[in-house]
Amino acid sequence: MSKRVGEITADPDLERVKGELHAVLDSAYTGIVAIDVTGKISFVNQAAVKIIGLSDNVIGQNINGLIPDSKLIEVVQSGQPQFGRRLCIGDKTVLTNRTPIITNGQVTGAVG
Repeated sequence: MSKRVGEITADPDLERVKGELHAVLDSAYTGIVAIDVTGKISFVNQAAVKIIGLSDNVIGQNINGLIPDSKLIEVVQSGQPQFGRRLCIGDKTVLTNRTPIITNGQVTGAVG
């Protein structure tokens, strides 16, 4: 039986589940960057590292210092998703979807 994300914390094998989730996200072809409500990067997958040209150790850094036009802070502030938006990063243009991360009814970050 599958568990909802909120129920994962009750799993006695939490580290295994976290590892599996991380492996799934790192296996995605699409770049994924998540921030918290302060704009600090909380997750970045390997596709984003390659596409955007980030280093592996960006966790905790402010998104605006690395990707000034990401608009992820805007999504956190408004709570509204943004779909199919172009984002220029250096000499690359990528198509992005940005959505708020909602935990217990509150915006706790954004992912794009």
